Amino acid sequence: MAATINGKTIPMSELDNAIKSQLYMRLFDIYYNRSIALDNILNEKLITLEAVNRGISVDSLRELEIYSKLSEPLLNDFAIENELTQGIPDQLQPGRLVDPNSEKGKMYLKELFFKASEKKYIETLKSKYNVKTFLSPPLTPRIQTENIITRPLNKTDNKISVVIASDFDCPSCRSNFSIVKQLIEKNQDRISFYYAHLSGEVTEPMLFSECASENSGFYDVYTAMFENIKGDTIDYNAVASQLSVDLTEIRECMQQKSPSLNESLQSSIQALRKEGVTFTPALIIDGRIYYGEFTQDAILKYISEISENQ
Repeated sequence: MAATINGKTIPMSELDNAIKSQLYMRLFDIYYNRSIALDNILNEKLITLEAVNRGISVDSLRELEIYSKLSEPLLNDFAIENELTQGIPDQLQPGRLVDPNSEKGKMYLKELFFKASEKKYIETLKSKYNVKTFLSPPLTPRIQTENIITRPLNKTDNKISVVIASDFDCPSCRSNFSIVKQLIEKNQDRISFYYAHLSGEVTEPMLFSECASENSGFYDVYTAMFENIKGDTIDYNAVASQLSVDLTEIRECMQQKSPSLNESLQSSIQALRKEGVTFTPALIIDGRIYYGEFTQDAILKYISEISENQ
């Protein structure tokens, strides 16, 4: 009970429902902070245990199993695999990219390579020493998705589904596009991905994507539109060229179908907001809103853990 009015109860559940997004964000923060702390503790304990068992120092073990593995071909493969050939995130200025051929870029690339290599090595030690962890992410309630319009981004017969609620005009959606693209490309054989429009109103890019997808798969339209943003605007000529579609025909479609598309898309947006999906980009994983970190590792870890707990 939170309060009463003339003896009539206002239950705590009513308060929680009113601020459920904020509550789950806090719960996810607690979970990820605990996960980071647990990973750090496990890493040090496992490295130390392995070093002791092999009769060498921790530094020698890291040199032998991680640092000595570095080679130019492996570094190049790592850069290609992680789409770092065009730029590496600046550790001091988030949002900016560093030239991979610069001294700073080469240093950052090596640091990322060593971090990834140590992570892989730790996984082998977890298996060797039979590590079991019992932290689990908060399980958000399932939402109603029947009235939400979604467009498939890959095959739809996978066991796991992820809806990406996004907006072509959203700065955060644009900056996180590469994460979503890699997530789809690396997991399309086991996860079915869908796109849902979410914005304050129906916009021109939404209508354009709907008409352009009549002659192209929505994934192709989705990637072409995010890849052809010049400054703050979308270069529709470049998008049409990349998709090999007629820009005039798309414009005609937008004009003809605008009333019906406006109505259906606005209804879908309202359905998303009613269920508490009010931010972009947002992920709905198997019908549950995801409030965690927007990184590939965090998203995949969450998918893995909720799959095991369902």
